[in-house]
Amino acid sequence: MNLATPANAMPDSLKGLQILVVDDMQHMRASMRHMLRDLGSDDVDAAADGDEAIRMIAAKPYDVVLCDYNLGDGKDGQQVLEEARHRKALPVASAFVMVTAESHMPMVLGALEYQPDEYLVKPFVKGVLHQRLSRAVQRKRQLRPLGAALADGDNGRALALCDSLSQTDPKQAHELLRIKGELCLAIGDLDRAAAQFEKALAIRDFAWARFGLGRVRLQQGQFLEAQMIFEELLAGNRHYLEVYDWLARAHEAQDQAAAAQKALQAAVALSPKSVRRQRHLGEIALKNADAEAAALAFRSAIEQGRNSCFGSTSEYVQLAEVLIEQGSPAKALAVMRDGRKTFAGKPLEEVQLAAVQATAYHRQGSAAEARRALDEALAIRAGHADELPPAAVTSLARGCLALDKRDAGLDLLRTAVRNGHDDPEVLARAQALFKEFGAEQEGATMIEEARLEMVKLNNLGVELARTNRMAEAVAQFIKAADGLPFNRAVNLNAAKILLTHMRQNGRDGKYMFRLRQYIERARPEGAPSADYENVLKAYREFVAR
Repeated sequence: MNLATPANAMPDSLKGLQILVVDDMQHMRASMRHMLRDLGSDDVDAAADGDEAIRMIAAKPYDVVLCDYNLGDGKDGQQVLEEARHRKALPVASAFVMVTAESHMPMVLGALEYQPDEYLVKPFVKGVLHQRLSRAVQRKRQLRPLGAALADGDNGRALALCDSLSQTDPKQAHELLRIKGELCLAIGDLDRAAAQFEKALAIRDFAWARFGLGRVRLQQGQFLEAQMIFEELLAGNRHYLEVYDWLARAHEAQDQAAAAQKALQAAVALSPKSVRRQRHLGEIALKNADAEAAALAFRSAIEQGRNSCFGSTSEYVQLAEVLIEQGSPAKALAVMRDGRKTFAGKPLEEVQLAAVQATAYHRQGSAAEARRALDEALAIRAGHADELPPAAVTSLARGCLALDKRDAGLDLLRTAVRNGHDDPEVLARAQALFKEFGAEQEGATMIEEARLEMVKLNNLGVELARTNRMAEAVAQFIKAADGLPFNRAVNLNAAKILLTHMRQNGRDGKYMFRLRQYIERARPEGAPSADYENVLKAYREFVAR
């Protein structure tokens, strides 16, 4: 990159920039490369589709990615940007410019939702291309050291760079406040994140700063205040799509499932392309016993997820289960066949799909096919028992119970309950199965035993630590966490014990690895957890010492 150009000057040419052009039309790729070379760029690569673009972005640190929105079959431009950022393949100092001829509002909104650095509408002339790219490069140039710190995972250096860069380049101060606030939010330093967003709001009423502050308040447990911030943002701009997701979370945290569904439906009406939003809408609709809305959302999640890194078995399984309950096992089987084709060769995904397939065959009256699918699921599970999440285990348990493998089904439910003893969704799913198959008393006993087991384990750890038998406490919790990899409470307690042990005895490489693993396992998926945030903060302070 041409670093001789002053930080605050608009570059006269694009000389020295590494640029990637992504377009499915060969003549458009050629035309863009010609324009860029006329503007001084002599390092221009091209990709013909989204998959090729992702591979190239991961392999080379481009200064600019110039990506068409519509890339034919496969990933579109939004999904390229979404996946590149999800994989952390796109450095903070790289500019992503979205190009489109589309004027259809949901498509435009979908592209803008993932915040490209610039947005170009075809047709455009060389002068407009130069102006937009130069502007994007100008904004990004001084962020290279910050990008390197973030890539290294050095959050302390990244935060210090935000402060120093805001002094040397005041024009970037607002953007650096945003980056610093987002970084503090990502690492769980909620008070510091709030300070950055409030500082920005003291300068101007930035929508991004209010949005950031709303997310902080939600994670601090101030649900109503967060809700009000999100509603005010949407009153000012109903197209601020990400705010709907967080408004839904605020409603969920206050047990307002109907309001959460309404918020998500408003967002997908504007832009239907987010896989995660469609999946979340389907799950909320199920809680509200709105099977039709759930099925529609899961179908949309499947379609949008075909070329997205966020596609998962969850939407296939949940759609099939809705169809089974609606008395349409044949339709459920079609969904499962599609899912098994999509996730072929991925055992953790296949075991859950095969289990639901067995249930659908059973409901259809196809006993031999049901037993074959169940046996296949059990065989796959045998080699991956400790890797299967509770939701997949309950699906397998349901198949066993439906096909008269009661003991195996109850054993699986016991595993699910022990891993999810403090997860309301896991327990609700298990209790529904106990009721469906006439095992309510056994289920109640099993859930109580799991609760008591966790209480006993925690008390034992506390007692061992209190009597200076910390090594025994560490061994006890490592054994528990390794045996219950999906139990967030156990993994969080294991992290606490390891932190206490290393504060007293110094760092230990193998314990540091386990500590990071346990903290990641304990990360809450839904409502924020103050206990988790406290452990995360303690971990961050320990690492910074």
